[in-house]
Amino acid sequence: MLCQPVYELWFDEAVARGRIEVIGYDDPLLQKAWTRAKWIGPARGAVDELKEIQAAKERIKSGISTIEIEAA
Repeated sequence: MLCQPVYELWFDEAVARGRIEVIGYDDPLLQKAWTRAKWIGPARGAVDELKEIQAAKERIKSGISTIEIEAA
């Protein structure tokens, strides 16, 4: 909830100052496309690594998570 708005403001300023060259940034749809990001929180810690691996496999199988999210 905090990272995305801050990132968008930073990106807007970088484009306005000419630090980043972006074609068509005046279009609101292109602005969303350029600043879209997926923010992943800190990794979950586990005492038993085997259980963590099995849990990740089950989350992927059931469609709750993806390989990309689990690897991050």
